Amino acid sequence: MSNFSSLGVPEVLVRSLAGRGITEPFPIRAATLPDTHAGRDVLGRGRTGSGKTLAFALPMVVRLAGMRGDGGPGQGASRICSVRSC
Repeated sequence: MSNFSSLGVPEVLVRSLAGRGITEPFPIRAATLPDTHAGRDVLGRGRTGSGKTLAFALPMVVRLAGMRGDGGPGQGASRICSVRSC
């Protein structure tokens, strides 16, 4: 299984996740993080507790905080979700 570092998550966030006991990405995270970090749109669907929120929130934090690997500035982001989830 991949780890967060190999999926492009900056080390500062990897350490923060580990401090909260989150050390290995759930399958939806491993499947979506490479595309979302590359700036591609993704659509993910899964059961409650499958890891969707973090899968889509991590790339937003990276972009909004300006932590992109290419040194570019942070960018805007949006997340669309069902009313029940938000």
